[in-house]
Amino acid sequence: MNQVTKFDGTHEDLIHDVAFNYYGNRLATCSSDQKIKIWDYNETDGVWETNFSIK
Repeated sequence: MNQVTKFDGTHEDLIHDVAFNYYGNRLATCSSDQKIKIWDYNETDGVWETNFSIK
């Protein structure tokens, strides 16, 4: 199933890569702001929420 969801990356610079887990409910982003963020999909609200961030 393909689905388009609005995503506010909240990174301070360009996002270079996005990787999803097998189930499509968690993703990782890396950016020029030198941060890696882990996101979980909140099915109730239909939004991606930051779960973890590291610099």
